Amino acid sequence: MEVAVIGINHNNSPIEVREKFFFSESMKIESSDQILDKSTKEIIIVSTCNRSEIYVASDNIDLSIDEVKEFYKEFFKFSQAEDYIFVKKRRDAVVHLYMVAAGLDSMVLGEDQILGQIRESMTFSMNLGFSKKVLNRLFMDAIFEGKKIRSKLKISEIPLSTSYIGINLLKKEIGSLNGKKALIIGAGEIGTLAIKYLYEEELEQIYVTNRTYEKVKEICKDFDKLTPIEYDVRYDILENIDILITATGAPHTIITHRDIKKLPNRLYILDLALPRDVDPKIGEKENVILYHNDDLQKCQKKIY
Repeated sequence: MEVAVIGINHNNSPIEVREKFFFSESMKIESSDQILDKSTKEIIIVSTCNRSEIYVASDNIDLSIDEVKEFYKEFFKFSQAEDYIFVKKRRDAVVHLYMVAAGLDSMVLGEDQILGQIRESMTFSMNLGFSKKVLNRLFMDAIFEGKKIRSKLKISEIPLSTSYIGINLLKKEIGSLNGKKALIIGAGEIGTLAIKYLYEEELEQIYVTNRTYEKVKEICKDFDKLTPIEYDVRYDILENIDILITATGAPHTIITHRDIKKLPNRLYILDLALPRDVDPKIGEKENVILYHNDDLQKCQKKIY
């Protein structure tokens, strides 16, 4: 049995393309079922802000690759999908996964989160029976080697994540975050990291909200100076803050162009989600400076 990876990632696809190919958990199940009905024997889907990659094991790897490429076009209803799809098979697929696990194929070089995302992807497929002996062993080895590479290259000595790089971008553009006010929308790992880094910047006030208010209350237990707000009033305080950071798992925009009124003061928006949380047209509004994931790579080079 041979292996391959067929996917779309930040190396050849802008964010407006990548967000079309994001897999939710339910979509992973549906997609895996469809692909396994054909020539593919095992499958693991890795879907993050920077990549949607389908790893397969098959007795006829070339046929399996063709089927997955066709799946991308049909499932996501995007006829130009093949213009952005890359394919690596056999040894090249293994090397690619090792590079991803080590953080060497990330938009933010050496990012901390990807290793956990790879582990979660493997566990998800393994528990549902989508991956078995071949891909499970490949992913476990990649995780092990990824840790060794990070340690050898001392990548982990610098805390790298999209949240970390994004907040450094804001510091560069604003000058100082001291005394500023911010709203964080999203109570997952990325949003929590953003709060952690903002705490080090001595902001005057940090608001936090999430569609599920119970998650907000959990975060507030760990960060005593947070101000929780109800999700439905998120627009109401935009004119009173300097920074908006969004990092939700919503499949659609949660900050829309039509719902933002004219702002009296400059608002910096950092959209760390994929699909994007913030309508890109908002960046054209007066007094709004909008950044998303594709802006972070430029900032990282300046941090070093």
